[in-house]
Amino acid sequence: MIEALVFFSSLVFAWWIQIGSVFEFPKVILFEVFVLINIFWLLFKNSLHITQIKTYVKQHIWIIPLVFLILFDLISFQTNTSIFGNPYRLQGIFLLILCMIFSFLVHIQKNHNKNLSNISFFSIIILFGLTLILGFTEESGRLVGTVGNPNALAGVVLFSWPYLLSSHKTKSNRFKLILGVLCVLILIFLTASRSALIGFVIQTIILFLIYKNVSIIKSVKIGILLVVLCLVLPFVSKSGLLENRSEIWQTAAVSGLSSPIVGHGFGNIEQSIRVTAENMKNNLRFQ
Repeated sequence: MIEALVFFSSLVFAWWIQIGSVFEFPKVILFEVFVLINIFWLLFKNSLHITQIKTYVKQHIWIIPLVFLILFDLISFQTNTSIFGNPYRLQGIFLLILCMIFSFLVHIQKNHNKNLSNISFFSIIILFGLTLILGFTEESGRLVGTVGNPNALAGVVLFSWPYLLSSHKTKSNRFKLILGVLCVLILIFLTASRSALIGFVIQTIILFLIYKNVSIIKSVKIGILLVVLCLVLPFVSKSGLLENRSEIWQTAAVSGLSSPIVGHGFGNIEQSIRVTAENMKNNLRFQ
């Protein structure tokens, strides 16, 4: 159930004819409703125990500073978009809290790898088919599918395809693996997402190292190093005068460094970027 939600939520979409754009909030609402139903169901069944919560916190110690950061944000940086985010994305504190709860649900779920390969495969195939049939594109002609953004679409399939490897020993499963990876590569090509192509290469390198019996820790370290090196690329990227990626990243970096510990608060990124762009006197202040 949990895996199905993660994979198939990318198939939910809303097409607004009046403004010709696809937004994320149907998926967010679906996710929030699902998590709340699961919590109430666990409480109703009396299957939620304090020992499970203690074990989870011990194994996921990162959640403690995150809780303090949320509380600090609610006290110090609260704005109209803090709790639920802006109306187009609904990515605020409420969603973050439910994501943390979702992490806990995955932690206590038993046998959560069962049928993961099949769920991943059908998700990729359906997303691939809907992307071609619907033909939704952005202004540059890049396909967005049901996700609403070409890079996000490519990111969804990047998340999905490695799970195809969890079951590939039989001939039919090898066929699903080949077909699934082929669909992923075609979608990356149709979205023209360079970041997704880089991500696919890094994923492949990590999985190949693991296949060659290199330890998972070493493989992940190599992957992290490659990711860090790739984070330099947007700073030297050359594009047009407006929405210049290098300029956006530089402004974002300066904005973040001005408050590196607590940040500027959930939902306040547009304001912090605008103020920083004004101080830097770059083209981003006019957008």
